[in-house]
Amino acid sequence: MLERRDCSLLGKEGRKAVEKGLAAAEWCHTELPHSEMKELMHRTDRHALRDTAFWLATLAFFAGAGIHFWPSWLFAPFWLAYGVLCGSSSVSRWHGTAFRTALPVLMRLMRGEDVFTVRKPPDPARPLRANLA
Repeated sequence: MLERRDCSLLGKEGRKAVEKGLAAAEWCHTELPHSEMKELMHRTDRHALRDTAFWLATLAFFAGAGIHFWPSWLFAPFWLAYGVLCGSSSVSRWHGTAFRTALPVLMRLMRGEDVFTVRKPPDPARPLRANLA
């Protein structure tokens, strides 16, 4: 049987951590001054806007070239590149996990999924196959 550990600040494990030097706040700090660190951590949308503009311009280029070369087989690589750009970089289902936005809900609505269904966690007493049904 495993012994229950007391990991509170004043418990036995807390005292061991202080003795080993693991509880001191001095081991994790930066040499940068606070003002420079604040400047480095400043959030901006500039890079995202630049990348989005580049993505849209690239989409427009490949679509235009595909339309231009439509009567011949030269259109195929342009439509392939256009499809890859549309299908891979524009799907932002991951966005809501870190940023807590409504985008995943909107994506699920666009795909026709039922957004308001509450999913129950799997029952550990049932076999795995039964939980998938």
